[in-house]
Amino acid sequence: MVLFYLKQMIILFLAYFSSFLYSVTTLTVPTERYKTYQDFQREQHKKQVQVSDRVWKTSSHWKPLVYKYPLIGKFQVVSSTVSLSKFSGNVGDNLSNINRWRRQLGLAPALDTADLKNKTLGEYQAKVIRLHHKSQYLLVYWLTIKSDHYFIKVTDTRFINEVEIEDFIKNESWGS
Repeated sequence: MVLFYLKQMIILFLAYFSSFLYSVTTLTVPTERYKTYQDFQREQHKKQVQVSDRVWKTSSHWKPLVYKYPLIGKFQVVSSTVSLSKFSGNVGDNLSNINRWRRQLGLAPALDTADLKNKTLGEYQAKVIRLHHKSQYLLVYWLTIKSDHYFIKVTDTRFINEVEIEDFIKNESWGS
């Protein structure tokens, strides 16, 4: 008999509390849309396509290379690789850029900007730096046109002759 009452109490208990389970209101929480990796790749590809439409005024022996954003062009010129990039807004001060390039060659940071020279190339003013470490040579031209910064970076395993690079810079329409 006790077992019978215990069973009845359990059934009543469950019946009573189960009504609370079914009375809970379901809430729908809006979800945020996150960019998927595929979305990111499509976006990068669009940027790459947009900048690859530009026709560069190069000598015939400049061989175009495949490049990815943020580059806007890349060429093989004999043994040198010429990489072109463009950034808008703040790209850091002279010393931080010098030290970034020095790190790329495995050099210790510079304490000043003495290696950075100013040079007039046709109608353009450029900041120029030439660095060398072991068998790596780096020549960088930095043009600032309005709020855009163009970096023409030349790498090689031997001394870089700047004449052809400077002719390219003078004859190109930067900022258009």
